[in-house]
Amino acid sequence: MVEQIISISAVSFGFLLIALSFVGCILPILPGPILAYAGLALLYLTEWHPSTAAAVAGGVAVAVALILDYVVPSLGAKAFNSSKRGVVGCFLGSLCGLLVGTVLSCVLPMLAAGIVTICALFIGPFIGTLVGELMSDKEPRTAFVSAVGSFVGFLFSVVLKEAVCGFVAVLFAWTLFRAWTA
Repeated sequence: MVEQIISISAVSFGFLLIALSFVGCILPILPGPILAYAGLALLYLTEWHPSTAAAVAGGVAVAVALILDYVVPSLGAKAFNSSKRGVVGCFLGSLCGLLVGTVLSCVLPMLAAGIVTICALFIGPFIGTLVGELMSDKEPRTAFVSAVGSFVGFLFSVVLKEAVCGFVAVLFAWTLFRAWTA
């Protein structure tokens, strides 16, 4: 009886962590791929263990995503000739976008708040980079190109993390499917 309660709790909490991981790919506060892997790891508390290959594949994918998450936006900024102020502006713009989205989500109805929050998260890095580049005395056209580069790097990073979370979610579902059909 206790084992069943632990198993049901672990699977439920693992599913919740995987669902949160997709949100964490966009929000800088939540570590999306790590949450997904934690959800997969919770299956070790049950009788339905992931295979070693699944655990290693998920771990490697998460590690690569975490490394690239720090490298890709910088590469995007460098590819579009962004200055250090532009890169710092991108980071600060991400935080401001999160803050603005959070504050507005308290005031607006739920659907509008969700849309505004997502828009603020995507527009924040762009505006932050643009302001940072303009503070570096770059011409507006050059600053705009750098802002586009940071935005492209940010989008690529989000898509990469979402793909890794999807991969780990498939490993989670496959482990449960394999165990329940055996």
